Amino acid sequence: MIKRAALAIIVVFLASLALSAGDRTPAEGAVTAVTGSVTAQAAGAAKRSLKVKDLVYAGDLVETARDASCKIKLGDGSELMIPGRSRVQINDSRQNPRGYSTVGVLMGRIWAYVSSADGPSGFQVETVTTVTGVRGTILGQGVRADGRVRAVTEKGVLQAGVDGAPKTVNQGGSLDIGLDGKATPGRAGNSEQDWQNFFKQGLDNLHQNPQGLLAQMLAGLKSSREQAEIERAGLRAAMDRLRGVLKDIEGKPRIVIPEQDKKKAAAEAVAALSRLRRTQVLLGRFRAFLDLIRQALADLAQDPGAYPGAAGDAVRGAGAAANSRDPDKYLKNAMDELAGLAGELEDDIMRLDLAPGMRRLPERKKSDRIRHEAQGGPNNPPDHGPPTGPNETPGMPDLPPIFEPPPGPEPEPHPEPPQLPPGGSDQYPSPY
Repeated sequence: MIKRAALAIIVVFLASLALSAGDRTPAEGAVTAVTGSVTAQAAGAAKRSLKVKDLVYAGDLVETARDASCKIKLGDGSELMIPGRSRVQINDSRQNPRGYSTVGVLMGRIWAYVSSADGPSGFQVETVTTVTGVRGTILGQGVRADGRVRAVTEKGVLQAGVDGAPKTVNQGGSLDIGLDGKATPGRAGNSEQDWQNFFKQGLDNLHQNPQGLLAQMLAGLKSSREQAEIERAGLRAAMDRLRGVLKDIEGKPRIVIPEQDKKKAAAEAVAALSRLRRTQVLLGRFRAFLDLIRQALADLAQDPGAYPGAAGDAVRGAGAAANSRDPDKYLKNAMDELAGLAGELEDDIMRLDLAPGMRRLPERKKSDRIRHEAQGGPNNPPDHGPPTGPNETPGMPDLPPIFEPPPGPEPEPHPEPPQLPPGGSDQYPSPY
């Protein structure tokens, strides 16, 4: 009993080495290359410049200036390349049921070089309309000013969650998804000029039809917040069930916890993690819609002639509506709650050694990789923890899909008092 407790304390301590000293926010990766001006910003904090070997943390918004770029090695072994004029959200990997890294592209594009060293990867990319994963090695994804998303796969098979059902794209193919959720498969060009044409067309579309596109963005903003609140309520209930199971298990005087009790606890942990991940996706979608609307406001400030008359009024009205319920405070409070619950879940998983049965990437393995990158060590540090391949505990439930949350009751409507949108094109510079 004493040995087990001591081991649990050591494991928790080692995992904590990849946390920030101030608020114990987990590090999600280390910067391996930087060109030009690249910044990271935590919610409610000032921007900080990134340089090689710096850590990026869960919740950071990484932004690259024109002609800038950076590479980030993530805790699951994947590598993220962010070209210039892009904004990318680094998500908390503890909120992924498998423990793999996830990122959200708000504007611009990324390339992800997905690691398969630990078996099939759970790495995913979120955008305003999709959640995308890849069975293979190289995935590219971009988001433009009108909200249209393009996903391409250079190597491997891509799956994008669209309208509740995943769409599959084979190697060399691409998928374009509009704000209406309609997906168009094809073979889009992959050169730098092809991408620039894609982004320019999005800005042109926004200039030509701001009323229609902004109405869709506002509807998406409202819907994602409402669905997130439904999921948050379900998450709290799932956590209460898990706490009840753990209280029963740990309240019995015994040296070894029976496997059937561990299996029951793991099943409840999986259920809570699945709710946690769906809430994370919806909050990311809320932020993405908000960012698109604010980008339109910044574009209006920089180029008023592109939105004459009623078009300019539509942009200002959408900005006022989007900012009327203090969305930044809402996002920070919701994300803080999720981070706290993720930390509680991770402590439970490590304390009872549930990760092997959950097919979950151990936190210690991720923190080892991040530390080695930050210290300039080898790319493949020693392996710690059990393999994360096939399910090692018979009878464990499969993880449910996270592309769309299940339906729930409609929340009560909230009043939306009018409020002027913030100005300030410096915070949301045009990416063109």
